[in-house]
Amino acid sequence: MRKYFLLFLLGTFSAFSQPSPWGTGSVFNQSLDSLEADYTITSHVGISFHLNNFLNNYDYNIHIPPNYNGSEAFGLITFINAANNGNLISSWLPVLAEKKLILVAGNNIGNSVAIDTRIGVVLAACKSLQETLNIDSTRIYSSGASGGGRSASHLMFCFPEIFAGMIPNCGANYLRQVNQDYETQNPNSHYEYIFPYTSAQFAYVKSFNPILAYLTAYDDFREGDLMNIYHNGAEPDGFEAKILEISGSHCNTSTEHFRDGLNFLEHPFWEVLKDSFAISGPITGNGFKLINANILNNNLVLNPDQKPRAYSRNPLLWNDPKGAIIRASFRLDSLNFAENSTLNFAFYDLLDSSIFNQSIGDSLRSSTPGFLINYQFDSIAPKVSVLISSPSKGFYGDTIFSGRFIDFSASAKQAIKLHLWQDEWRLEFNQHFDPTSVQSISAVKLLDDHRSLRIRPSTNALWDTSDYSDGTLISLYSERINPNLNSSTVAFDYFQMISADTSASASLGIVNPIDHNRYYSLYPNPNNGFFYLHSLNADQLNFSIINSQGKLCAKHLHAAKKSQLDLRHLPQGLYYLRSEQGDVQIKFIIAP
Repeated sequence: MRKYFLLFLLGTFSAFSQPSPWGTGSVFNQSLDSLEADYTITSHVGISFHLNNFLNNYDYNIHIPPNYNGSEAFGLITFINAANNGNLISSWLPVLAEKKLILVAGNNIGNSVAIDTRIGVVLAACKSLQETLNIDSTRIYSSGASGGGRSASHLMFCFPEIFAGMIPNCGANYLRQVNQDYETQNPNSHYEYIFPYTSAQFAYVKSFNPILAYLTAYDDFREGDLMNIYHNGAEPDGFEAKILEISGSHCNTSTEHFRDGLNFLEHPFWEVLKDSFAISGPITGNGFKLINANILNNNLVLNPDQKPRAYSRNPLLWNDPKGAIIRASFRLDSLNFAENSTLNFAFYDLLDSSIFNQSIGDSLRSSTPGFLINYQFDSIAPKVSVLISSPSKGFYGDTIFSGRFIDFSASAKQAIKLHLWQDEWRLEFNQHFDPTSVQSISAVKLLDDHRSLRIRPSTNALWDTSDYSDGTLISLYSERINPNLNSSTVAFDYFQMISADTSASASLGIVNPIDHNRYYSLYPNPNNGFFYLHSLNADQLNFSIINSQGKLCAKHLHAAKKSQLDLRHLPQGLYYLRSEQGDVQIKFIIAP
């Protein structure tokens, strides 16, 4: 009896633990086991791969972090190098342990090898390691360097049901041709483009909502190609994407560079506020508190004559490794455009929550951490300034950047996107600055696209890690520059706040919801649509299913202690299970 009990224990352990047969650390020129079945996989674009053929003919370099023992599922990164060696970038290896990720790189698949072979080799490794190691199937990412980054992009677009995102360095591809506004090496070469995806194929990729993190450097000769992809492809097409730059030339990278990219790939994208200013109210969150401002014709209207103010009712939490994303768009009254309006985006530390009930937005407070983006519509080349208050660092409303747009049009929509995290602020505008007009401190760099600011202090920080820990209040404010002259109305048609901290769903002036997220799990994830929803909480909640485009697919689903969810009628893709109270959100994938 004891013998059979021990065999049972061993069987149970092996079912839940998959230790590495190679130990931990870096393993070179390692062959991988063939798959148990004669595995052929076909991409949605019609390319088929006989995976065992690759496993029988190629070997790999693998890095197993020292904290992997097989009892906990780790994510996986596949890597394609430009050269024939399966390069393991040394500066990236410490981050793999931090993030609990395994990296596998194919050998002998450099730029001279056909792209289908290159992606087939690492795809085969991905499937083999899923049988050998304890791999978290929701955390598989594609990466590569230079031409290998292009192949890695193609791999992810071919198999979005397998790869949750990509993090290519100094090279990437896209699903369609994009405008060549920022080409620096070969103008109009369309370097980043392989073959056209049909509209149905494009929609299939988009349905999984893959995350795109592009790494490059200031002097990378492919920087312009990546900027074209980001500004003219990924961002307008609605992907969650980010471009991260550091100093150096082609393929330069660092530990911090890679860590920032991974933090973005694994951002939960908790939507705190989404408002298109319909009379029915915000899509997500609790909208804005309005003072002398109005909601009119699906716009938040700020008339500078009235010194209007609008305060976000949802505080923003951003001072952490993953940070927050803000998007906003607005128009000026072009029919009556007068060069006499100012607009402020102000961000205030909520260490004193009573600030919500005070008159703010027109300036920063010298005693309170905050920063402000000021538009001065004083000419056909408006001026933008960034100011900061950080009392512990010696900043009291100081200007750290100013510059004038070179291609402003009063009739065009204005847009701004901010990525804020503990180490960096990135501000992106849809207009371009005249470089000769720019003045800034050393911590601020206008990037080569002339529309993005990277604010990252190398030594003395501009803010403390403890700043903004209670959240950030966002204020919109407008007034006349000259009180005796006419001004132009500002009308916002969109505002979105995304945070990595789910407690950012708390509201100012409204009862705060409870964060239930840690009490619920959905598994197995991904699968073909049949899930279990497990509750560790006594509370019973109603849920809805939302697809990656924000469309409601099902509602009034009841969560008991353990519930079955049969969603096999829904198309393959990425979905969110969201409580109807808005305080629980779980990402899941329906795939074969």
